[in-house]
Amino acid sequence: MNPPVVVDTNILFAALVGRQSRLREILLTEAGVRFCCPRFVFTELFKHKERILTATHLSEDELLEALNSLFAHIHFFGRILHSNRPLV
Repeated sequence: MNPPVVVDTNILFAALVGRQSRLREILLTEAGVRFCCPRFVFTELFKHKERILTATHLSEDELLEALNSLFAHIHFFGRILHSNRPLV
């Protein structure tokens, strides 16, 4: 099994904002890769919701749909301070 790939808020932001986003394509279609993300990205993305809406020209409903599609392909984990254990 391949090790998980940790995705941060910047990656998700870029995947949403880019018109022909290769990042979005990878996140949605890459087989055999487990993408992981800390739960706090929900807060970070919400803080920048207006900026994302402006940059993408999406309606709020369309943005929520796009986020839902991305989030369906990501495993979320809680806060980890320091651990030698694997994330998943």
